[in-house]
Amino acid sequence: MAPYTPPEALRRAQHLYSSAHNGLEPTDADIVAFVQRPDQWAEQAIRLGWTYPAAEAVVRSCRILRKRVLLALEATSA
Repeated sequence: MAPYTPPEALRRAQHLYSSAHNGLEPTDADIVAFVQRPDQWAEQAIRLGWTYPAAEAVVRSCRILRKRVLLALEATSA
């Protein structure tokens, strides 16, 4: 499978954020914080009843998408 382009990665991260935060619409700052420090979100999610494998899957996705999301946000702000 080919890697995501930066715009695709941004859309995927927005969807992931929205799903992980009960439908909240993210701002660009929310997305940056989420993909750069997903472990902070995961700790809270596990305390709130998420299973470890589910939280770890979100963290793994954030780490995979991080570089391309930041490139996409940089391109849209320029």
